[in-house]
Amino acid sequence: PLHPDRLEERGYNQSLLFAEGMAWGLGLPCYEDVLVREKYTDTQTKKGRVERWKNVSGAFRLGKGKQIGGKRVLLVDDLVTTGATLTACSKVLLAGGAKEIGMAVLAVAEEN
Repeated sequence: PLHPDRLEERGYNQSLLFAEGMAWGLGLPCYEDVLVREKYTDTQTKKGRVERWKNVSGAFRLGKGKQIGGKRVLLVDDLVTTGATLTACSKVLLAGGAKEIGMAVLAVAEEN
């Protein structure tokens, strides 16, 4: 998820657009409020491996009232480099009781 300030800056959430298209094609629901980015973070694009992990540490939480216990969750992202963001999100979901986490990404990039 994007922080609300980043969404306002950018005007759209490309990962959400990708997730909505996947959900439509698979006939599955898409929920954008299960995870919330509560910490505004700098862009990951110019950071190395360690800085990326530190940048997203503690940035996410479960959305208020979201019950994911025993559920299978598919995380969708536009780009994975180190996996820091997907890992940080997965930790929150697993701590919230998710049974299984899958990941779908549009592209994989090499580290800087």
